[in-house]
Amino acid sequence: MIEGNFFTGSSSKRHNAELSLANGLLLVKDTVSKQVLLQLNRPTLAISARVGNTVRAISFDDGSKFETLDNDAVDTLQAEIAPSKQHWLYWLENHYPIIMAMLATIIVITWLSIQYGIPAGAKWLAYKVPASLYAGAGDSTLKYMDKSILNPSQLPEQRQQALREKFLSLIDQSSLSIPIRVEFRNSELMGANAFALPSGMIVFTDDMVNLSCDDQELTAIFGHELGHIEYRHTVRSMIQSSVIAFTTVMLVGDASFLGEVVVGLPTFLLEMDYSRDFEREADDYAYHFLQTNNINPGFFTSIMNRMETVHRPTNTASSEQADLDRVEGYFSSHPLTEQRTQQFGEAAVQCEM
Repeated sequence: MIEGNFFTGSSSKRHNAELSLANGLLLVKDTVSKQVLLQLNRPTLAISARVGNTVRAISFDDGSKFETLDNDAVDTLQAEIAPSKQHWLYWLENHYPIIMAMLATIIVITWLSIQYGIPAGAKWLAYKVPASLYAGAGDSTLKYMDKSILNPSQLPEQRQQALREKFLSLIDQSSLSIPIRVEFRNSELMGANAFALPSGMIVFTDDMVNLSCDDQELTAIFGHELGHIEYRHTVRSMIQSSVIAFTTVMLVGDASFLGEVVVGLPTFLLEMDYSRDFEREADDYAYHFLQTNNINPGFFTSIMNRMETVHRPTNTASSEQADLDRVEGYFSSHPLTEQRTQQFGEAAVQCEM
């Protein structure tokens, strides 16, 4: 017998009532008059979850409702009607160690998925994408950049062709999964730079060519960008970014301004971590590429040191610069130059710019 209040659903009048269940027959009677207010055979009930010692509501199909503070009796009733249902909210509420263990497990699984699962899945998927799709994406990307931040190269055509032939002579196109092309562009915005598109196109800026003191330095950069293409870094990065952003939105929900920050920040930080891994992979590829072609790996160190000198502000105090380097080492998609060039050895050439 459960004592409580009964509401018919057709009016707001409250009846002091008692609820009982015997042999599948549920009865709700007025406590005073003993009038049967509700009678159901093998009823279907909607019972609110137990949260502390708050009022429990038992709702019926006809809109009527029975409320009580006797939570233990309601639990017993619920077990009789649907023994397979667990009162999980109340149970969890009283088992904090289990809650913490479950939370820790979720955190570990999430971290492992982000750290290893998503990159592995993105890598597998990137190699399943047909090369024809890469070609279209690369060409359209270069056309867009030509209209925005890139201009035609100012290098003499003979110089461009000589470098193009030099680079391509060092690779066996038939052994590569994607055909390689080399292009040159001028860009004040990008400065001394080189980048690879998923279509197999490697683009050098004029400033990068002019920064070099030896063409073997440019060959080292070519090997690095070749690594980005062979390892499908651009496509893998796109897949990883999409998965992380989608997962974060699903967890956070609708993004207001704060939501956008919450969604964007983990994606930003995790992608930087992935990018640093990609740079290390491309550096390793460049190192073996140079060794295979009997080129001193120190040429990579030479050009990287010079790029760091060109891009580093000259008006920063040494102590401040050390702090800046530490910050840059974390909030950068590229590892610090000193870390990157360790395996390449000493600089092969020195020259004044």
